[in-house]
Amino acid sequence: MATVISLREVIEAMEITSEDCISYLDPETGEIITVTEEERHLAEDESLEDVPEWQREMLPKIRAALESDRFLELPAKSWLMLFMEQVLFVHFGVQFYDSAWNKVGISSVKRR
Repeated sequence: MATVISLREVIEAMEITSEDCISYLDPETGEIITVTEEERHLAEDESLEDVPEWQREMLPKIRAALESDRFLELPAKSWLMLFMEQVLFVHFGVQFYDSAWNKVGISSVKRR
């Protein structure tokens, strides 16, 4: 059975992604792991003496996200915004040109 991945969760993770915070998607489980720069350093550091217990529990998942080829790095919000701008342009641009061409009796876009 295919894994269900929530598009809403992917978009939310992309929105919080920044220079110091990167999100990864596990396509096998649908889980999204967001890793801060601090957590990245903790995962790379072998000494866990000063690390709180709750962060220690997350380190195996963080290491897996950083080291495994299975996890997919989600793009930053800027890519999401660029994509959405392109979608809106294509959608409304086609509607605009369709409307203009239909006034002269020509359809610019073939409908399926």
